[in-house]
Amino acid sequence: MDPSPRKKLRTPSPAILPETSSIASPHQKGASHKLPDEILDYIFKIIINSEEDRILERPLMTLFRASSVCKRWRNFLHEPSIWGRVIDLDCMVQRKGNFRRLVMDRTRGASDLDVKGVIDDEDPLVLFLRTWTEPQHFNGYHWHRMRRLDLTIRDADRFDEVHALFATTPPHNLQSLRVIFQKYRYEESPLPIAFNTDIPSLLNLDTNVFYLPHRAANLSTLKSLSISFCNQSQVPYTLVDFADVLSQMIELESLDLCDAFRPSSQSPSLSSIYLPHLREMRITNDHECFALLEAINPHTACSINIHIIESLDDNIMVLRNVLSRYAAEFVRARIVNAVQIELSGFSIVVRLTAIPSDHRERALSFSFDAMLVSSVHTLAILLGAFDTCDLRRVTTLDLNLLTNMIRTRPTIPSPEIRHLISSLSGVQTLVTNMRTIKHLDGITTPQRIFPSLQTLKLTSLIISYGDERLINNDGNPARLRVDAKLLTDFLSIRTGTVHGLDLTQCALEDSVRFLDSPPFKDLKIMWKNNDGQRKVYTCGGGTPTCLDFGHRYE
Repeated sequence: MDPSPRKKLRTPSPAILPETSSIASPHQKGASHKLPDEILDYIFKIIINSEEDRILERPLMTLFRASSVCKRWRNFLHEPSIWGRVIDLDCMVQRKGNFRRLVMDRTRGASDLDVKGVIDDEDPLVLFLRTWTEPQHFNGYHWHRMRRLDLTIRDADRFDEVHALFATTPPHNLQSLRVIFQKYRYEESPLPIAFNTDIPSLLNLDTNVFYLPHRAANLSTLKSLSISFCNQSQVPYTLVDFADVLSQMIELESLDLCDAFRPSSQSPSLSSIYLPHLREMRITNDHECFALLEAINPHTACSINIHIIESLDDNIMVLRNVLSRYAAEFVRARIVNAVQIELSGFSIVVRLTAIPSDHRERALSFSFDAMLVSSVHTLAILLGAFDTCDLRRVTTLDLNLLTNMIRTRPTIPSPEIRHLISSLSGVQTLVTNMRTIKHLDGITTPQRIFPSLQTLKLTSLIISYGDERLINNDGNPARLRVDAKLLTDFLSIRTGTVHGLDLTQCALEDSVRFLDSPPFKDLKIMWKNNDGQRKVYTCGGGTPTCLDFGHRYE
């Protein structure tokens, strides 16, 4: 039986057709064609540089789908260097060969590849990587184009295969290598393996499974080293062994250590280690690191970050001597014009910034950031490391003494704080908060502190959370306390020198009444209203004599 004939679709008459000018083309219907090139370039850069846990899809798949949106986007993404930066081995292994060939074809012309992947149990990823090294597949073309390789291994049985891959066929163009083992809760970590593969171009190494033996091939060229043997049953280095290896890294610029040494009953004496390019040191949970810090001679503009949860006891004095030497070397050849100090019960931050020698040089700084515990001393004792530094030319001070917010009685500043503050006689701009001013109120010196002060910038007006008895059951403060008289007294003794009070970082209302009594005449006060607009007020000879903050709290 013949199928019934299909009905013809009638063509609408020209009278009912819309005008041609109002018919939108497929490209006009979407907004993609309206995006300027600058916006597209910005979006694609975010995708390329984004972390996988912050986006819904891997960057490789996002760019692959974006290249299919329209011809303009495809042309925009035709650069091989774009595809060379998003090579995701997991995406390529899970998809068919046509997808892999298409992605790698789009990288042709790119001299460098940034490759990442996660190796799980029974994962063919290592086999896929090996095909890049075999002549019958790609003639080693892709393998030797790798500039960065980031591998996360979750199966200890695959670790030896990865190491053998590097040992048999080193990638000659590799500059950055990151190999991290992520163990499951009850799985044992593999023992660290000596990494002695000769990769002449290798500059950065980040690993918790490899260690560099004595006279390793790449020691003299490394610029960045990050090693962590946390939770390892066997740590390959003693402190003496690591110091010997470190002394050969003459080009090293960044050092990150976490549980890198075996515990020792006594601190050994180490020879001096000259690392003239070392600008960043980060040490975590290595209680034996102080002898190493004593031995290292880094770049004078160095950043030091230490996080140790064990009690330091007498080692805090060793650390103070090390900081004194580092800071003295920095100040000796430069004029320090800015100092930042943050101090609390378990953390300390100190930064010295020097004036550039010419307009082409960026400002150099020496910084120290630490989280430490000591049952013998407070961390304020470390400020004594700067007693020998000439800080008379410092014009800007950022000071934050994070005293206990619940404490109602003022604490007496330590001798180290008093000595440091008294040495900063040339400070013209002080960035601080009212808690710190209250803490400094206990300093008694023959001359007032900060005699050259011209501008006071407050970041907070809160003095304390009030009495402990006023804390609610949920632990939140029942009220916050501010003290206008304390600020008035601080400014009164500096009448004629302080010309500016900056409250732009404090929470205020429009109804603020300013210091209008005669002693504060011509004092310029800056603040922001509820709309975020910057306001400026110059005190005159009016009658208001109190500073009303508008809020009981910020």
